[in-house]
Amino acid sequence: MKVRLSLNQRYGVYLENDPMPHHPSPIDHTHLDNFTGGDKALQDEVIDIFIKNAPNYFAALETSSPQDWRTALHRLKGAARSIGAKPLALLAQTAEKAEPKDYEAHRCALRQEIARLKSTIAR
Repeated sequence: MKVRLSLNQRYGVYLENDPMPHHPSPIDHTHLDNFTGGDKALQDEVIDIFIKNAPNYFAALETSSPQDWRTALHRLKGAARSIGAKPLALLAQTAEKAEPKDYEAHRCALRQEIARLKSTIAR
């Protein structure tokens, strides 16, 4: 039985497990503070680097073999974890195990989470 992923109800994405039953903030600010030693300028810099590199991850996901798909998602997951973007990291982790027929649904969910992350940062 498939369970609708709570975070993605708006996007019509169905996954076997629900890694995010609640709608957590796109960024764990405690993690980001610890990662950067509380340096706000450094936080802005690492988030900016992440956002600038995001299109590269998605480009790899658009034209990838299953192995390339997993590699790109593994990189995205690690980068997301490093800045405390836990919901994005969980989506990437789930997508890493996806079947090719489900790739587009995962791409959609990942794009939406990146958009949510960007809108939170812009506030």
